Amino acid sequence: MIGLEKNKVRLDNYSIEWTTFYEKEKKEILCVIGDLIKDIEHIGATAVPGIKAKPIIDILIGVENFAETGTPAMRIIGLLVGLGYYFRGNDGLPGRLLFIRQEDNLSLYHIHVVESNSKLWYNHIRFRDILRGHSDVAKQYEDLKIKLALKFPEDRNSYTWAKTDFIEKVLANYK
Repeated sequence: MIGLEKNKVRLDNYSIEWTTFYEKEKKEILCVIGDLIKDIEHIGATAVPGIKAKPIIDILIGVENFAETGTPAMRIIGLLVGLGYYFRGNDGLPGRLLFIRQEDNLSLYHIHVVESNSKLWYNHIRFRDILRGHSDVAKQYEDLKIKLALKFPEDRNSYTWAKTDFIEKVLANYK
């Protein structure tokens, strides 16, 4: 099952269904904007087998030429909104467009659209792959997430930003 109330932080045990939810959504996205994108990836903790995660599927979409405004971005925005996503602008992170799909006041999917040759793209993919390939790092990350979920149960932004130092250290230490 997926879905989490706005601003809430709850971690669920890993579920193989998260990959199934991603694959289903990926097919739907590709049918709508496949000709406008270079790549699409499942990212975030739901993409890392064995660790707890917020039950929201994060999807990274890479585009060749990115601008937060302009024809390609406007087409993607319009098409994803038509698919049921809410557009959040860059949500405080320049170089990204953020979309959220909700149902019954639960966030189900977050789409992050970035340039496919950008630092944002590579860092998201590298961090996911490091966690997948290093169970000790994945366990440290899970422990941090559990601690932060207890500290910020109703403040998802603080929870998210409190993970930044750990993520940056991992990216710096695993080249």
